Amino acid sequence: LSEFRSESQTSSFYLNGNLQGQFSNSGSGMTVNSSAPTSVGVADLPTPQYYFTGKVLEIILFNRAISTGEAQGIRCYLSKKYALSFGC
Repeated sequence: LSEFRSESQTSSFYLNGNLQGQFSNSGSGMTVNSSAPTSVGVADLPTPQYYFTGKVLEIILFNRAISTGEAQGIRCYLSKKYALSFGC
């Protein structure tokens, strides 16, 4: 599971329900460019490279910031759906 929290500009990465790493995007100049195509599983710098070789089971996007409680609910939903261990 990977999540990006816009209010804190942090990304968190989980493997089997355990936090593996977290980093801050503040000051990185990260912006959303609605005229450019969106890529999942590849770093597009300026040509595609660094391909993700695992499986992407599900992508959930929201058009607003979600609360901490909503994020926990999503983790529990994914935990039950994919038999992961998020402590739900």
